[in-house]
Amino acid sequence: MELSATRFGNIAQDFQHRIRLNSLEVKNLCPREDQSASYVFLVFVNSVLRVAVDDSDIDHVQLLDRSDENGTAATQDKQDHRPRPVLITFTCYRTRKQVYQVGLRICF
Repeated sequence: MELSATRFGNIAQDFQHRIRLNSLEVKNLCPREDQSASYVFLVFVNSVLRVAVDDSDIDHVQLLDRSDENGTAATQDKQDHRPRPVLITFTCYRTRKQVYQVGLRICF
């Protein structure tokens, strides 16, 4: 029983590691109410970064909670008008790497 629990823990860690390898956190992505975050990201990547990415290259898009400068989650009391960060998970590591490398060259 203990052996299978350890094996399951290793499989879960490996899965989380693979997700992190294929994901990018994007901040200041501001979709309008009638647009999805994935659509705005695709428009940005294709037009500004000039990297050919289409909808089939994106596996999952998730809005993340806002956090303050200390890394703790912001409370509901505060009026925070910053856009929420978006976690983009790509289907392929190479696509993620290409977007990341071009983004570094243009943004910094």
